[in-house]
Amino acid sequence: MKKKLRPALSPIPISLPEELGNTTLNDLLNAEDAEFIKKGNKLSIRRVTDFGTATLEIESYDSGRKTITQSTTPQPYRKYDYIDDIIEMKKDGMKQKDIAFRLGISESYVTMLLKEAGY
Repeated sequence: MKKKLRPALSPIPISLPEELGNTTLNDLLNAEDAEFIKKGNKLSIRRVTDFGTATLEIESYDSGRKTITQSTTPQPYRKYDYIDDIIEMKKDGMKQKDIAFRLGISESYVTMLLKEAGY
């Protein structure tokens, strides 16, 4: 039986929005103030700047499939301005700790905002 060859995947160039100070993916990976968290088969990288929060999450599966999620959140005028995003992410099934990580705020603040919103 002949083994099927998989085509080589070339890297996809990704740049973060201009609002985050023209930060590139390479900048995010090499930034001294970037936070790296590895849990199971998921690697999360976050950098909080004056412009907002940039998050990159890479998850791999036993089948060889990988997903890459990139998100950017502009710095709000007030943290309360996140409430619509928090509710939407919660409805999409995200855990509060993951929401907090993506937005660059504490999990307890996410909990407080959800309670105030009656969610």
